[in-house]
Amino acid sequence: MKKKDDFRILLENLPDAFAYHKMLTDSRGIPQDYLFLEVNPAFETMTGLHKDQVLGKCFSEVYPEIFDRPLDWIKNSGRVAAGEGSIRFDHYFELVKRWYEVTAYSDAPGYFATVFRDITENKRLLNTLRESEENLFITLHSIGDGVITTDLDRNVTRMNPQAVKLTGWTFKEASGKPVDEVFYTVHTKTGEPAPNPIRHVIETGETLNLANDTALLSRDGNIYQIADSAAPIRDARGKITGAILVFSDVTEQYLARKTMEETATRLEYILNATRTGIDIVDENYNLHYVDNIWKSIYGPPGERKCYEYFKGRSDPCDNCGVPRALETKEIILSEQILPREDNRVVQCHTVPFQNEQGEWLAAEFNTDITERKQLEERLDFSCTLKRWSAA
Repeated sequence: MKKKDDFRILLENLPDAFAYHKMLTDSRGIPQDYLFLEVNPAFETMTGLHKDQVLGKCFSEVYPEIFDRPLDWIKNSGRVAAGEGSIRFDHYFELVKRWYEVTAYSDAPGYFATVFRDITENKRLLNTLRESEENLFITLHSIGDGVITTDLDRNVTRMNPQAVKLTGWTFKEASGKPVDEVFYTVHTKTGEPAPNPIRHVIETGETLNLANDTALLSRDGNIYQIADSAAPIRDARGKITGAILVFSDVTEQYLARKTMEETATRLEYILNATRTGIDIVDENYNLHYVDNIWKSIYGPPGERKCYEYFKGRSDPCDNCGVPRALETKEIILSEQILPREDNRVVQCHTVPFQNEQGEWLAAEFNTDITERKQLEERLDFSCTLKRWSAA
């Protein structure tokens, strides 16, 4: 008796819906319907039906519309009641708009029990996860960056098409392999192997950007200059489960930058050799830029005006070409004497231009003409002597 009472208490407190049935068959033993013999409180809550509405009644009486559904409840339940084994399946009940995991089993011939577990929230979460995975798949396959993910052992778990293209490995070939083998990088300048950031990320949990001048050696023999970053992958509890590596081909930008640096080096050499200085000034004589030549002579400009910086004056130079160039929008030539450089003479080409914000500025290219001026003076003096001697 106690055992039966314990079972009753367990049944009444079971969070899943429970119903016990007797199978009804025709004279040939073919299942036709089944009776509700017992239901628990959770069944009443889930279905909205009181036990008085179902006990002693046939399944077809309680759910007459069930025969219009594709799932043959009576036939499947009949197999369970006949001892063919228990069954378990997920089913959406249109009547209550809920998903249930249904388990049916038999403890005696002709009888069976069904247990219903509400899995609507699980289904919703699974659908959300599936949509999220689909969106992630679409994103990874459409972005221009290469993406590689790894597990905690730094083995490859995912690659997008751009990663396949840049590394030269197909995902099928790379899956499960150490990321160091698939993503092999070197220092551009030295050719020495570059450290893979995945190890650091997994060990420290920090996001890490790859050092500049890093090249990716593709399996197909191509070499790509890359920019990349790595970050840890964490689960819902914040535990690190792997890492993600995002990298992009910046070969063109690298070559362009290298060309610009080489051009700048050559230009600086030429300017140094010809003693040509460059500065940029606005309409109020504020210095926006001075090159290294000027800085080596006069130091950083700070907040000084151009006439303060170059000549120690308190007002603009009399023959300054800046106001005329900004007014006429034409190149103005002038000569300037630099008292702090032993009165060195420069020819100043003042070139007006607009910056990205639309502001008009003047670039001054100052070429040393001291030697030319000295030659002109000697020539003038020589001509004067000739005129005197001829007289």
